[in-house]
Amino acid sequence: MVYRLLEIFSIWTRFCIVSVFLYTGLSTQQGFRFNTERSRIEGNFTVTAPVFNVDSYGAKGNGISDDSQGFLAAWNAACKSSSDSVFLVPHGKTYLVKPINLNGPCKCVHLTAQISGRIIAPPDPCRWNPQDRKEWIMFSKVQGLTISGGGIIDGVGQKWWAGDCNRDRNHICLSVPTALVVYSSSNVHLRDLTFVDNPKIHVEIAMSTHVQVENLQILAPGDSPNTDGIHVYASQHVVIQNCTIATGDDCVSIVTQSSDIQINKLVCGPGHGISIGSLGSGDSKDTVSDVIVNGASLSGTQNGLRIKTWQGGSGYAQGIIFQHVRMTNVANPIIIDQYYCAPPSPCHTQLKPCNNHSSAVQVHNVTYIDITGTSATKEAIKLECSGTVPCTKIVMEGINLRLVNGDPATSFSANVHGSSDGQVIPPVKFTSPGLQASN
Repeated sequence: MVYRLLEIFSIWTRFCIVSVFLYTGLSTQQGFRFNTERSRIEGNFTVTAPVFNVDSYGAKGNGISDDSQGFLAAWNAACKSSSDSVFLVPHGKTYLVKPINLNGPCKCVHLTAQISGRIIAPPDPCRWNPQDRKEWIMFSKVQGLTISGGGIIDGVGQKWWAGDCNRDRNHICLSVPTALVVYSSSNVHLRDLTFVDNPKIHVEIAMSTHVQVENLQILAPGDSPNTDGIHVYASQHVVIQNCTIATGDDCVSIVTQSSDIQINKLVCGPGHGISIGSLGSGDSKDTVSDVIVNGASLSGTQNGLRIKTWQGGSGYAQGIIFQHVRMTNVANPIIIDQYYCAPPSPCHTQLKPCNNHSSAVQVHNVTYIDITGTSATKEAIKLECSGTVPCTKIVMEGINLRLVNGDPATSFSANVHGSSDGQVIPPVKFTSPGLQASN
């Protein structure tokens, strides 16, 4: 009897050892260089997943050596894993990375890019290949991706800004890279990261669906050119929440072919505020619809809630709600500009002069609810709409905007069809009650 019990115990012991051996990926048949650890993969639970550490693939993390190939090798191994995996940039090190494309599709159902260390870009624009200056770090064609980890993505943009041709006409206009791009992907969760001093846009969501952006801190000087915080292009079902953004351009910008975009609990400033557009540049047809801004605090921004469209374009910006927004010393707190025209610049020599056109992007069904605070400009509300394609169904409800010193602010409106409900300070004069947009 004792012998039989010892035999059973021996069999179970061997079974457990073999199971652990196979599960941890240490089988020589696998050929992968990874270990396992308890890793937080999704929100409220932990799982054991293979971890592909960039250090195991040659990255040095000394802030001097080029770690790009180590990143690519670790990503490719994680992407090819048959089980959910973790691409790890470990805490406590600084990694110099040149432009890289971390692309899919991946074999695993879900991949976590755990960025816990600091990633820096080459600081000198001259060290960038002219062919690689559009994006710095791109995640492309991935379905089921979490990018998180509490790390820092530092674009070291000072030399790019100093050489900006808008600042100094003696400089050649260079293509400037966006820091992190999520491209042609779905079911993406980008959270718990800090972006600092990137040369241009910090985060771009492009041609993607079902993306959640959460708990990001994005920082750049207020005079840094074109450093948008989060830029949404041709994407659907995007949620941006609990982000703090202080840059030299739009905190959040939403442009063509984007729909079902939600912005919740945003802290913005300095910067250019929250922008829809610009739309219709170069006589293009652009569309943005179903946007909700629910809860935001703007401070010291050049604009507040802005919709901007070029003359000559077509398409629409419609189904937009701005609600529960607090303004502190904000210039142009509420603005619709259907006559938007970029100022003359050596970087935009291809743009045509801003002549009057009969066509325009339709602005329709826009609601402002509970917008309060102080304006840095006398005109707190400016609604400048096209005479041929007027703004329609514009609704103001619970608006209270005054100058910083407490004096009354004013409003300007032209070719605006809409209505006010309850208190609206300063009052807005509508051309007529809200009309339906023309087809």
